[in-house]
Parts: sequence; structure tokens; C-alpha cells
Amino acid sequence: MVGPFKKILHAHNQRFPPSSSSSLDPVVDDSSRKQTRIILSYLLHLSLSLHITYSLCLLHFFFGSSNPFSPMEESNNSAVVDFPDNFMDQLLWEECWEEEATQHDQALSSPSGLKERVACAMGHLQEVMGERELLIQLWVPVETRSGRVLSTEEQPYSINTFSQSQSLALYRDASAGYSFAAEVGSEQLVGLPGRVFLRRMPEWTPDVRFFRKEEYPRIGYARRYQVRATLALPLFQGTSGNCVAVMEMVTTHRNLEYASQLSTICHALEAFDLRTSQTSIVPASLKVTSSSSSSSRTEVASILQGICSSHGLPLAVTWGHQDSSSCLSALISASYAADHGSRCFLAACSEHHLLGGEGIAGRAFATKKQCFATDVAIFSKWSYPLSHYAKMFDLHAALAVPILTRGNRTVQFVLELFFPRDCLDIQTHSLTLASQLKLRFQSSPHLMVDDNQIAEEVRDAATPPLTQEDPKGKQVSFSFSSASSLENRKRKTKAEKDITLDTLRQHFAGSLKDAAKNIGVCPTTLKRICRQNGISRWPSRKIKKVGHSLRKLQVVMDSVEGVQGSLHLASFYSSFPQLQSSSSSSFPFINPTQTVHVPPKSPPSSSGSQSSSGSSTCCSSEEQQLGGFQKPALSHPQLLTLSSMHEDQRPVRVTSSLPPLPSATTPRKAKDGMKVKAMFGDSMLRMSLLPHSRLTDLRREIAKRFGMDDVLRSNFSLKYLDDDQEWVLLTCDADLEECIQVYKSSSLKETIRILVHHPLSRPSFGS
Repeated sequence: MVGPFKKILHAHNQRFPPSSSSSLDPVVDDSSRKQTRIILSYLLHLSLSLHITYSLCLLHFFFGSSNPFSPMEESNNSAVVDFPDNFMDQLLWEECWEEEATQHDQALSSPSGLKERVACAMGHLQEVMGERELLIQLWVPVETRSGRVLSTEEQPYSINTFSQSQSLALYRDASAGYSFAAEVGSEQLVGLPGRVFLRRMPEWTPDVRFFRKEEYPRIGYARRYQVRATLALPLFQGTSGNCVAVMEMVTTHRNLEYASQLSTICHALEAFDLRTSQTSIVPASLKVTSSSSSSSRTEVASILQGICSSHGLPLAVTWGHQDSSSCLSALISASYAADHGSRCFLAACSEHHLLGGEGIAGRAFATKKQCFATDVAIFSKWSYPLSHYAKMFDLHAALAVPILTRGNRTVQFVLELFFPRDCLDIQTHSLTLASQLKLRFQSSPHLMVDDNQIAEEVRDAATPPLTQEDPKGKQVSFSFSSASSLENRKRKTKAEKDITLDTLRQHFAGSLKDAAKNIGVCPTTLKRICRQNGISRWPSRKIKKVGHSLRKLQVVMDSVEGVQGSLHLASFYSSFPQLQSSSSSSFPFINPTQTVHVPPKSPPSSSGSQSSSGSSTCCSSEEQQLGGFQKPALSHPQLLTLSSMHEDQRPVRVTSSLPPLPSATTPRKAKDGMKVKAMFGDSMLRMSLLPHSRLTDLRREIAKRFGMDDVLRSNFSLKYLDDDQEWVLLTCDADLEECIQVYKSSSLKETIRILVHHPLSRPSFGS
């Protein structure tokens, strides 16, 4: 009777190998319970078989045989009953195994069956990956009161560590306290598992510290426990295409080879009846169309070689696509990389697709327009999948140019050109490169560059544009913003569109803050609306700036011997006509070329004239425009006195040696630029802001001076102290220009005060 029992246990061990991981206790308990059920089933069948045997013995006894188990020979038309030696083994084996096979088939489709296969797959992956420090955990959708969420609590996980560090175990405990959205429109955090589950596409990064907090809510724990690279895969069961879970793999070091390891991981999962995304994860060999032949790619590579060499570009990536696809893949043979970092980034490009307008290359492909970005490294992961690699290899400004086919003018390639790291004037360089590309492609028989385009700037997206297939197979786009925030954003955009130039004119007489309060927006929003309407400076500030300069000039004039009291420049500002609400385009500003002369003998007067010579001592302001309208000369009588004089009655020019007069638009120190005092925590430093510097240059210099690492470089923010003693955020070059103009035109000190803020640092508000 021992034979059947050994066979059953042997078959069970083959189908359900015992797990060696101590972290998979629920799986081990289930296996033990199954073995117990098998033994009980065997005992039940044993008792039944004994009962049958006893009955046969009685029958045989009545027929007169002395040996009930001996063969019965045929006699008197009676049948011969033959019991083979392995009769009991066959009986118990077939009945018991049929029942267990049915239970196993049901278990494969149950949650516990999924856990068993994932647990076995985790152990196999630990061997295949060969990582010394690796955490693998499972995120499964569960139903809660707030809806369907992804949770890893009480789910199988596996930790492989060869050190005494408990960082991965602690990170596992921290992850168990999180839950992420498992359905569209959920109010839960999305995070990495949520994005992978909803998009049903893998996602990985060489370093999680490059994520923003809203992209990776566990970023604080990741920094604390030295977590670096991570990979998240959607798991599918059967052929239904439904995502049933997300497998996350976490390491304590940077990993640039996840893409190359994905095929190995997929094969390991398939051995346990688990599948990942059917979408091609790594673009293998892109099958280009006939028009995109090898000769065309050779031509593009030759042109890029010349452009990059002549302009000192570190990297140029050529993106191609298949006929009926909006998916872009990098063509390595038609690309250019100048250094090691650029080659590493190019290798990362070869392992990623750009989908649905991602990055400036995807945007250029979708719109057929040239696009540029001042810093692609600050883009979010959902806006530009390669942003983390751009941070790693110090790539920032870039230009994307679509290459069209002659005739049907369809986009055949997209060239993504990265500017030198010390390039400042991105827009000017973009125009130069686009012009050079146009000239070089003029001789091409098949390819061309649109000559009627001006590159537009691409900024980072505010919300993740994720897609999910509906039951009909169509792509459905959605974002994770709640309905209320989306409605508020729409309402805010509509309110900004309702504020026209005529509405702004009605508030020109007052200050910017008063105008913002009356219109019903914040000052920052009003500044943005003004810039959209071509107004770079609020008019009342311009008038005050000129008046401040004239008052300084009055002090200088009074210090000249013999002309005390002969000229009162304060009347220029005091006699200014009040700005009225008007729809006319005439605004009472001083003519940009007006000059003021000192009359030694004429009676005191305030006058001005238009000068035809640039050698006279004058107070002139650089030509400004407001909303695209030209500013005519003033018609105020007091200001027209000098122009109506006879030539021999006009004042005599003063040739005395005077100190240089301040200019409203010239930096106070032309060589050194503006002085900057930056504060970061308890530290403070002084530096110079050179003319024409951009915000990226300022951020890079501040990060360098304070010795920030890669994480701090990508997450800190800057604020400046304005003339209202308020800290204003610096987010773009326009904000930096506004900051400089505020310091130039106000009574603030010459040094710009900047506050450096980081989420992990203590706030500092210097005096």
C-alpha cells in the first residue's frame, strides 16, 4: 500500500515544487493543505477499496474457492475474474489524480494560483537576474471602500541580498503602506505601479531619484533606503489581455541594462504561464518604408555629421517610423554622437519608443513643425521618457526638425539636435541650425525641410497623458487630474482668454497689484497675460522708472556751478497727464529720442526737443513698445515749448564734464552684470549674473557653487524678493527677465536676492 502514496506525493511535488523563500509563507501553507487533502482522499479510497475486497472475498467463498485472490478458471459457463497485481495502485492513482487535477486547474485561474506562479517566478528571476541586491514585489488590484486600488500588502515578494543592509526590507515595509490607483478617475495616487497597470506598458528608470514626487510618491523612502533603479512590468493571464497585477523590481544601484534584460525576464515569466506587455518593449530592427531607404539614411547621416562638426553639437538623433504608426524609433546608423555620454544617451534612445507626441521629437512629428526646448532634462517622465537619461548625461537644450518627403510632404524623419552645454541663446541657435539644414537638404532628391517654419518652444506637460484601450480596441486618452481640478483649470484658462488688451488698458493708470485685484487674477497671472499681449512691462512702472532717472539727473544738474535752479526736471513726471481709460492706441510716453539741454541764460523752464545728434548730453530711454503699438510724441503744451522755439532762441548745450547718467535699460555694471546673493539653508554665496543669462545658466551655476548632487540639481526651485517684499517663483526665462527689470527699475538694492528651496532642506528666509 505504500506505492500509491509515493506516486501521489511525487506527482504533487512535480506540479507544485516547494518554495525556498521564507517570505512566501502563505504559499507554503496552501501547499501543505493540498498535501493533507491528498492523504485524506487516499485514506477514503483505501477504506472503499477494502470494503470492495471484502465483498469479493465473500462471493468467492460462496463459490467454493479456497484462495479468493487466485484466478478463477472458467467452469459451468461462469466468468473468470482476474485481479492484476497493480490493481489497487491503478484504482487509487486514477481517481485521486483526476480529482487533484481538477482542483489544480481551478487554482490556476484563482488569486491563490496566481500567487503560486508568481512566487515560483520570483525565485527563478532571482537566479536569472543575478543581482546581488534585488527586491521583487507584486502589486495586485483589491477592492476597498474608496474603490479599486493596487496594493502589495500580504502579497508575495522576494529579497535577494548578500550584505548586512536591511534597506530593501525596510523599503518593502514602506511600500506595503502605499496603495495606488487601479482605475481611471480614481482619487488615489497613481505612482509607478498605477501608470503601468493603467497603460499596460512597462516602465523603468536608471535612478528613481530623478522622479518628481507626484510621479513617484515613495521618493522620500527611496532616498532614505538608497533605492536606485526600478522596473515595473504589467502581468497578463491567458489570452484575455487583462492586466491582473504589476511586478516591480528594485535595486540599490543604477542600472542602464534593464531594456536588454527584458527579453530574458519575459521568457522567465512565460515558463510559469505569465505574460507581460504584447507591445514591443525594445524596438529591435525598425522596418522602414521604401522611401526611407538605406540611401536616404546615409544622406541624413552625412548631413548630420557636417552640421554637428561645424556647430560643435554633442548629439543628433534621427527618429524614424513605420508607415501606419505614430511610434518613433531611433535610427542609430543615421545618428551622431560626439562623446561617451552622448553615445550612452543614444543607446538609451535605441531602447525606447516615443509614443503619441512624447518629447520634442514626438511633438515635431505630430505637428509637422519645428520645436525646441531650453531644457529637456526637467521634463517629466510621462512627457519625455528619456528625461532621466538626459539628466544623467548632462543634455539640456534641443531642437527637433521634421524632414519631409518631396511631393506628398509627409514626415519621413525627425532630427533631434542637442545644443552644446554652454549654449545660452537657444532660440537664435535654433534659427541658425534650421537654416543650415534647409540649405543642405535643398540638393536632396527625396527629402526636404519646410522653409516657412519658425521653431516653437515646447514646455513640460502638466499632467500625464496616458492611454488605455477600450473594449472596441480604440485608444482612449486620460489624465489623473480629478474632475474638480480639471474644471478649475478650464475655468482659469477661460478667464485668461476673456482678458483682452482693451481690458488691460483700462487699468494702466494704477499699479500692477491694483490692476490684478480689480481684474480678479493674481499678479503673476496678470504678468503672463501682459506678455501674451506683447506687454513686457506694466506702463505705470515705466513712467515711474523714467521719473526716478530724471530726479537723479536733477541732482546732477544742481551740482553744476552756475546753473542752480535753472532747470527743474521734476516737472516731467509731475506734469505727466493722467492715463485715461481709452481704446485708442496713443499713450502719453516720453519719446525715446528726446534730449534735455541746459540753457545758461534763458529763464527757468522745463522743455524738451528732439535731437538729431547723439553727441549731446541727454537722458534717453531705450525704445519700448506696448502691445505692438508705436508710441507717438507727446502733445502736452509744456513739453512742446522747446520744439516751437526759433533756432537762435534754443538753449546752448553744456559741455561741462558730468558723471555718466544712469540708463533705465542698461545694466548698472555692464561687464559684471547684476550681483546675486543666493541663500540655501544656512549657506549663502554671492555671484554675478552675466547679461543675457538664462534661467538654466543660473540654476546650473547655483547648483555648482553649492555642490549639489544629481538629485538636488533636478529638484530645487528658485525664488526672488520683489519690490513688494514678496518671494516670487522663478520658473522660466521670462520670470528671470522680470526679476532683473524689477531690480533695475525699483529702489531695491543692486544685489538680486534669491532663495534656493529644496523639499528635503529646511526653509530659509533671509533678512
